[in-house]
Amino acid sequence: MNLLRHLSPDQLEPDDLNPRATLDVDDLVSSIQTVGILQALLVVPLDPEASPEAGPEAERFRIVAGHRRHAAAVRLGLASVPCLVAPDQGQADTLVKIVSENGVRRGLRPSEEADLFAQLALLDWAPEDIAAAVVQPLERVRGALTVHRLTGSARQQAWDAADQGTLDLAEAAALAEFEDPKTVERIISRGHGWGFSHAVATERAKATKREAAERLKAELVLAGVKVTTRPKDFGYGSKEAEASTLRDRDGNPVEVEWAKTRPGFAVFIDTQAATPRPVVYCTDPEAWGYARTRPTSYVPPAVAAQREREQNERQAHREALGVAAGVRRDFLAATWGTAKGARSLHLHVLRQAATDPHTLIPAPGEATDALVRRLAGCDLSAADRAGADRLSRILVARWLATAETNLDEHTAGNRWRSDERAALAYLDLLTASGYILSEAEQRLHTDLKVITADPDQDTDPQEEPEDAEGEHTPHDEHDPTAPRNHDAPVTVDLDTAGATDLQATGDGFEQVA
Repeated sequence: MNLLRHLSPDQLEPDDLNPRATLDVDDLVSSIQTVGILQALLVVPLDPEASPEAGPEAERFRIVAGHRRHAAAVRLGLASVPCLVAPDQGQADTLVKIVSENGVRRGLRPSEEADLFAQLALLDWAPEDIAAAVVQPLERVRGALTVHRLTGSARQQAWDAADQGTLDLAEAAALAEFEDPKTVERIISRGHGWGFSHAVATERAKATKREAAERLKAELVLAGVKVTTRPKDFGYGSKEAEASTLRDRDGNPVEVEWAKTRPGFAVFIDTQAATPRPVVYCTDPEAWGYARTRPTSYVPPAVAAQREREQNERQAHREALGVAAGVRRDFLAATWGTAKGARSLHLHVLRQAATDPHTLIPAPGEATDALVRRLAGCDLSAADRAGADRLSRILVARWLATAETNLDEHTAGNRWRSDERAALAYLDLLTASGYILSEAEQRLHTDLKVITADPDQDTDPQEEPEDAEGEHTPHDEHDPTAPRNHDAPVTVDLDTAGATDLQATGDGFEQVA
């Protein structure tokens, strides 16, 4: 009769005829620690005639099947192991034969077939012996044993694929090197054959790259280097910058090997490259006093704050110019919005229209139309039946409206649509006519002077220009930027704008005799 007993590993002796000289039990040790010994060892008494009075501790048994389980139990220091005790060697051989013939006599699914192979392996059968006993290819047996050693969901996925026919057991052996269930799932999803081979090769290359990156990281850490993950948007849009692209305060290139252990520098492993490589970078170049040499979309906080201040200032300046425009247009209406006022500017406008007709074509818009009606005192449709005074007012109104829209375009930042020299001349005309520029308009006037200045002119503004004979020419006594007494008549030379000499009066301009 065969008995199942729990015996101390010290009571068991290996069979001298066991073909395995060296037992690799690392996988069994891990499995037994987790789930225990699932398959009982097969043993026979060394001395069947031993007296029972000697006690159970004196009994000795020879292992027929289960040498690896016994070695694993000894390494783990287990107090006992489950053993199936056969009366003699003949009975033990019969048990082994029954297990091996099970797989030959009935049609098994691949997962069941692998369980059978595993049982025979636990009976110390070599893969070659199993393949001969069950009449299966050796690679199939090895593959089944390999899949049987898989754990968790990876093992179940492999069994399901094998049972469904999408993966054979020989191919499944390649899955043993991959522990991640998601990796196994990706490989199995490619099916068998060449698709499976490509998937295995791809995942193997990924694993090789990961291992290389981990080795490189370990070497850097041992060298005292700070290793981080890749900074977000590294390169063009990140605060961080690669050390090899930086210059120090003296304009010298940063030495990468020197920098990687210095404060303000760190390293990340670039796994996007074909071969993982370390990238030394500065965590904040501006803060550490380094200059970038590559274009970047990153804006340092100090620069961003400065830009925001400048933007706010520009917005406030535009708003102030908008307020000033309302006052300025009131001045236009009061100065040239009458027949008499229009006559004082009529000749100047005629000269402008003759040299550039576009000065009478204001940009379309409700605000522009309203200004023309306000200055002309009528709609433009009245021009076909208007008299000389009305036509003069319409002409002047169109010219002033065009000058205003030109100024508005510049104020809005549309320099490509504005004539800056005409805008400067227009502001000069207003100040010559008695208008006092607001602070925003004074800044605009200064900006226009800078923009329209002749870049080739190198005359010191503090020196008075000399005429051909070396005599000084007096300053223009009607410089619009100079302080003036607006109550006194001022003679203004508008030849640069195409007009004759006019005298500014309370009602506008009168021609000087």
